[in-house]
Amino acid sequence: MEPVLLEKFYSRLKRQGCLAIIDTEGRAHVCGSGTPVVTVRLHDPALHWKLFLRPEISAGEAYMEGTLTLK
Repeated sequence: MEPVLLEKFYSRLKRQGCLAIIDTEGRAHVCGSGTPVVTVRLHDPALHWKLFLRPEISAGEAYMEGTLTLK
């Protein structure tokens, strides 16, 4: 997924604070400002599309499989 589309998609989901998403190529995409700050790192290139198409199930599966980490 293109980085610009990724940022636009996630910025619509976030309501408060700052969400930093680090994609599989190591690029950081920051949505919002202030605190709290949550960092999500994606380790699988296919995860971008999985989260876009089915976020409610894909996020939990990716976390359990270790292809998505939170800090």
